[in-house]
Amino acid sequence: MLSLPMPATDELKLADWLELYALISPDKNASYIDLERALRREGVFGLDSDEDIERKIGDVSFELEQRALSATRAYPFDVSARAISLRATIEDFAPYIFCLCLSFFGTDQKLNRRPFPRRMFEYLSCEAAKNFLGGDVIRFASPRQPPDLPREFDRAVNELCQRIREGGGFRKKRAFSAKDDAVDIVAWRDFPDQADGRLLLFGNCASGNDWDSKLDELQPLFFCEDWMVEVPVSIHFGIRAFFVPRRLPSTDWQRVSRRAGMIFDRCRIAYWVSENHQVDERQYLDWIRPILARATR
Repeated sequence: MLSLPMPATDELKLADWLELYALISPDKNASYIDLERALRREGVFGLDSDEDIERKIGDVSFELEQRALSATRAYPFDVSARAISLRATIEDFAPYIFCLCLSFFGTDQKLNRRPFPRRMFEYLSCEAAKNFLGGDVIRFASPRQPPDLPREFDRAVNELCQRIREGGGFRKKRAFSAKDDAVDIVAWRDFPDQADGRLLLFGNCASGNDWDSKLDELQPLFFCEDWMVEVPVSIHFGIRAFFVPRRLPSTDWQRVSRRAGMIFDRCRIAYWVSENHQVDERQYLDWIRPILARATR
């Protein structure tokens, strides 16, 4: 039986619970009555009256409608006035369901030590950033894997400068503890002339529950000033982006945007990955399936 999330008064977590309940149900359906029964069975503090429960279910229903609006064709569920139901199969919506499981269950799953879900999320975010810009992307996050980028930080910066055709290479200084200096993704889109002044995105991925502590980590200008021979002109009108596998409260959207940059939440990531589908979904499905199987026990 899938346990209610804590706190069980959070409509975002309850919406996640209802989505997962639909995924593990034999008929791939979950109703608001299912949620109501679970809330009453658990006796959730703060939901002490019928009115409290009805209001909370209304909040969950509104959140699910917003997810369908945001992710459009990449959203796995049909949302009705009474229930949600899986539109096709899990295989058809692996990016969204992977992010759902990652945010609900976390990254430390004993059944799934390999491949590494944090790294998988970074690659998924790369695909979303690439499709959003319509250009190129590299995963800069540590640990790096050749042939994507060299493992060594100085060599990786050199390679990054060569790829974006700006920056002049690694600025010689000690970089023993830099690793990636909060830069997980770099994406860019060139003009045909490939001259300086391209669209440039620096992104930070926060796949864990500590995402709120990472809002100020990524500072692209400081990164370029510290580690590149010269600051790319593109950085002055570039994009700072923040990738999370969860949904954020609407009341937090402006705060997070101001502090962390353009938000790519679960719905936006799933949507942009679906725009030009080139993700190898097998590893994501291999990670998803045992987690869903365990949730049914």
